Amino acid sequence: MTKTARLRRAARRAKDEAERRTLDELQAEFAGWKIWRARRSRDGLPGEWLATLHDPQVGVSQTLMERTPDELRAALLREANLAQAGHAHTYL
Repeated sequence: MTKTARLRRAARRAKDEAERRTLDELQAEFAGWKIWRARRSRDGLPGEWLATLHDPQVGVSQTLMERTPDELRAALLREANLAQAGHAHTYL
């Protein structure tokens, strides 16, 4: 394996580990949600950040999808505020 290939592999592992830590942190902070990262179908690379509601006491939307973990965290905080205020979506 070339030095360049080893460096790429190490960088990929570091990025994967950072993503896992971010997922773990979000999951710990928002326990009523299942937090996950989609994979793009066209190339298998990481895609959107998602949260699926498991506890209706902590949110009102069934699923959230954002481009970044920071955007997802902001959406989850908005959901918490809506749930605390007693708002609810009606699904058909």
